[in-house]
Amino acid sequence: MGDNGMLDKPLTPNSSATTVTVGTDAFKGSSSWDAIAKNCVFNVPDGTWKNYAAYTADNTKTWTYLDQFYNEGNLHETSTLTVGAKGYATYYNDYGYVLPEGLEGYVFAQNADGTQTMTKQYAAGDSVTAKMALLIKATTASSDTQNFTVSANVNTTTKTAAWPDGLQNMLGGVQTESTFISWDTSDYTYYYYKLADGENGLGWYWGATDGGVFTLAAHHAFLAKNKTASAAKFLALNGTTIGIGKTMIEKRENDNVAYNLAGQRVNNSYKGVVIINGKKVIRK
Repeated sequence: MGDNGMLDKPLTPNSSATTVTVGTDAFKGSSSWDAIAKNCVFNVPDGTWKNYAAYTADNTKTWTYLDQFYNEGNLHETSTLTVGAKGYATYYNDYGYVLPEGLEGYVFAQNADGTQTMTKQYAAGDSVTAKMALLIKATTASSDTQNFTVSANVNTTTKTAAWPDGLQNMLGGVQTESTFISWDTSDYTYYYYKLADGENGLGWYWGATDGGVFTLAAHHAFLAKNKTASAAKFLALNGTTIGIGKTMIEKRENDNVAYNLAGQRVNNSYKGVVIINGKKVIRK
């Protein structure tokens, strides 16, 4: 490093190295530090950004003066988004990011008749809201899987998921491998699906045999379907919509539970329009 604090040459790995190591206090006292942090993005491996902001018990920094990257909104975590050979995947991140080139992002809304509308919400280069779970579609066909790097800004203001308000997105997701938190465990109002290429082709399948919650890999999304419709174990992807065809519906015995149009379970004294076994009924 020169006397003015600028690097004499770019930090690049040599032929035998795959990473560059920056020593402790490497940037301490650099007169160009603010400009570096404002104009450069510091990428760290997925799930590690807090390691670069650690403090000792006496509040002494244990790292290399890289907090300025965080302050400037330029400390990012990178993860890999893998799209299968059929061109689809799911993705979720707690933090905001720019959708990589070659991808489109879709959300889902449940309609009153039990079908779902699939809507393109993001194009390549768009800024994706924090905590927005998406169905991802590759815009270029490939016979192999495609990997895309997502650089998520950990200093993006974390927002609440855009469901059930706002976009009415039926998708949710997890940041790390885990059993996700059900939206409504009190009366078990939803069926939960994962994107898979199964016996019915590519589509949404129950992740658990009873349609309940299940374990998801990091940065993956699930689909939650309101139980006002029958218990279809598979939902197909059909262009811009997915729906429940007659061949997909699997009736359950004694499934006569009634719901209002808001998806809330109601008792026999409720008057008005209710949904029973996926059909609208008027109670007077």
